[in-house]
Amino acid sequence: MNMFFSDWATKDIRRHLPFLYNCISQAFYSYPPAMKRFRSKVRVVHFIGPVKPWHQNINPATGTIIAQDQISQQSIDFLNFWWQIFTTDVKPKLNPDLGGPVGHLAGLHFASGPVTQPPKLPEVALDRQGSWERGEIDYTGADRFSNIKAALDKQLAK
Repeated sequence: MNMFFSDWATKDIRRHLPFLYNCISQAFYSYPPAMKRFRSKVRVVHFIGPVKPWHQNINPATGTIIAQDQISQQSIDFLNFWWQIFTTDVKPKLNPDLGGPVGHLAGLHFASGPVTQPPKLPEVALDRQGSWERGEIDYTGADRFSNIKAALDKQLAK
């Protein structure tokens, strides 16, 4: 979508995608008022960042994801909805003989054990990002000015 709408910021405002059709998973906690008002009308969720539906552990008895601490309840709801659509509409059409992630997803069975094992994400980094976005900044630790300045200097030197 970003390639097709690459000129969205400078072109006609009528070409802007509304929140309902361009909702990113981070919006669930970044824009709580919008989510509260429009949640039931969201039509497209873009799972950017490290939290992908196919990286989640699934409870084989319920077919729902096993929640991780750093995932909001709204994200869990949309992740579960993704898995519901995948298992009922997409998975039956996939060929388990295919290689790679598609073949792996096609061969999943929900009758025994966790469906997938997510890669181990650095919990500290995810927790820090969430804290930062909630305004809980660690001014004397990892988020102190000298670290931020060093990161900016590194980017500017490229």
